Amino acid sequence: NRMRTIYDSRLLLVDDNDLNLQIAEELMKPYGMQVDCVHSGQEAVDAVKKERYDLVFMDHMMPGMDGMEALKK
Repeated sequence: NRMRTIYDSRLLLVDDNDLNLQIAEELMKPYGMQVDCVHSGQEAVDAVKKERYDLVFMDHMMPGMDGMEALKK
């Protein structure tokens, strides 16, 4: 049973702003993380139902379902 490191972690980025997602994804690339990006709270809820993530970075102010509501779900 090997210990997980940042280099084999799975990360979900959630933001309604494409530029923010692009910048965040670029910042994570040097660490070799597997990064998935979605644009809404509902997409984040759907994503975590399908995949296991080690870490989720989520904007809290998005149209529709915001980050706080998504966190509760």
